[in-house]
Amino acid sequence: MARHHVIAVAVCLVAGVLVLTVGFAPEAIRQGLPRLPRIDPSCAMHGIGGDATATTDVWVLAGQSNTVGENQADGQPMPHSVRPWPSRVLAFSPDGAWCDAQPSVHFRVHGYQDRHSVGPDMSFARAVVAACASGARTEAALSSLPGAHLAGMLWVQGESNGLEAATARAYGANLRAFIAAARSDFARHNAKHFTFVMGVMATLGRTPCFPEIEEIRRQQLALQLPNLLKVDMAGHEFFEQTYAPSPPALVHLTKNGQATFGAAMAHAVLKAQPAGEEARRVRASTPAHQPW
Repeated sequence: MARHHVIAVAVCLVAGVLVLTVGFAPEAIRQGLPRLPRIDPSCAMHGIGGDATATTDVWVLAGQSNTVGENQADGQPMPHSVRPWPSRVLAFSPDGAWCDAQPSVHFRVHGYQDRHSVGPDMSFARAVVAACASGARTEAALSSLPGAHLAGMLWVQGESNGLEAATARAYGANLRAFIAAARSDFARHNAKHFTFVMGVMATLGRTPCFPEIEEIRRQQLALQLPNLLKVDMAGHEFFEQTYAPSPPALVHLTKNGQATFGAAMAHAVLKAQPAGEEARRVRASTPAHQPW
């Protein structure tokens, strides 16, 4: 059976603040779903959506600013490891069409307008020999591909909940409810217990802006659920920013930091697969020529 690997990126941003509540993620993702998503001709010629026997693994990317990147001001060029991979790394656009992905796959999602920014998506996609999809219409992305299977969700969020002690203390319980609601909402896509890959908050140099972020980290490390993978953001490159009235702090990952962080998330996913599955997926997905 042919097998494509696709990542569907659902960036859940609401007025810059994500409130973790039961049903929040499914409701945010369901809003504005097109009934008949279309396949862009430039992608259809690559066979996406054209093989009724194909199984497509779909990944959802959700969170806040460190999910989309927000690193246009870090002074770095786009890393080599996040460049496009035509026909292999795809994007489900805000217009409801599949196309070749570019860095800033979140461009125009929830009105985001910066093209020179990148999250963990592109390096994650390339590291797992996958395709990458974008947009807040996850259901549409899944429905537009025959045999779509929701493989998992990448989650990078916690900073805004670290602003106050009350929201920090409630983070673990709210995140548990968030995961349960998302798994329930997408159960029909073979996703009752889909893999949830969580970025664990780094704390060094970040407390001036997020005074309770150490509590967020404790809550994340304490959370135990089936198919929950944790990838530490510590050790990946951040850059200093100032958001008045807070003093300067390490708020966002740089482009290079996102590239290494995305690859680390991919490594965690591949490492967690059953013996032999990683090699099988790579053999099934790798074309004769790779644009490395």
